[in-house]
Amino acid sequence: MYRRAVFTFFALSCLLLTAAPILLNAQTPPPIPAGHVRIHYFRPDSNYLSWTVYAFGDTTEDTSNFNGGPVQVTGRDSFGAFFDVGVSSTAQNVGIIIHNGNTKDPGPNEFINPATQGNEYWQLSGSNILHTTQPPTIQQTDP
Repeated sequence: MYRRAVFTFFALSCLLLTAAPILLNAQTPPPIPAGHVRIHYFRPDSNYLSWTVYAFGDTTEDTSNFNGGPVQVTGRDSFGAFFDVGVSSTAQNVGIIIHNGNTKDPGPNEFINPATQGNEYWQLSGSNILHTTQPPTIQQTDP
């Protein structure tokens, strides 16, 4: 009986030590604020430093300066980083540019219609498709 208890304790301890980093890094993002859309962004290198979203069209964000008015990373979740972008109450045509300085990712401007497509989107780095459901990701591995 004592051996079984020690073994069970040891097995559970190993499981918790193995799963702890995963559990500690898993974050549930807050709800999307009213009057906003959420753009989830995945980069295989997990480097989101200086990446921002510039929104135009039916947005409430500052559109006067491409580099000075972008939306900063709002938070991170299991997909990557996300940006909460303010939109007008009747938004039907919101332009989105994910960029780092003059570097755009994926390159062309993208457009969303929150009235028909909802308020949550997923972008994979390098992909020209802005998804309305979460796509699978491929994590980069070190050689």
